[in-house]
Formats: sequence, C-alpha cells, structure tokens
Amino acid sequence: MTAGAYIDAALRDVLPEGVPAFFTAVESAHWRGRGRGRIAVGRLRMFDGQPATVEVWSSGFCTGHRFTEMAGGAASYEGARWVRVADIEKAPPA
Repeated sequence: MTAGAYIDAALRDVLPEGVPAFFTAVESAHWRGRGRGRIAVGRLRMFDGQPATVEVWSSGFCTGHRFTEMAGGAASYEGARWVRVADIEKAPPA
C-alpha cells in the first residue's frame, strides 16, 4: 500500500458513518522509517482549500494520527459541514 492510500484510508476510517472526509485530497505522501515503526507523512488539501500536514502510524490494532501543520486552524463538523473553529485548548496535565 502506498503512503497516500494508507493516509486516505486511515483518516476516513475514524469518521462516523455519513460524515464526509475533512480533506479533499492527499496531495503528496511518503513513508518515514522502516518496519513496524514507520510513519506515513502526507500533505493534505483540506475542505476549504487550505493545506495541512499529517502523520499517520499504526501500533498493534490501533491507528493514530496527528497534524504537524494545519493552515487555517482547527476544524469541526457542525451542522452537516466542516467549519474552522478557534483552536481547541489543551487541558493541563493532571
């Protein structure tokens, strides 16, 4: 599987049924590392045309992702559409 196909599948898989993807394209992607620890790094075109960079990895049966860059700020699915929202504040460590 290509890094781009892996990113596309992983990001769509986390969405509830009926919710469209928040990105319109994986514009470029590559694998970083080798073996089980490798990470797919991709450049996305978001729902509003802004670019974003994401890292996607697998750990056992779980898949994780994080955005390392997201022009335009955080996004939320509200009123049956994706919108930009004020950055979500992180909770302080317990």
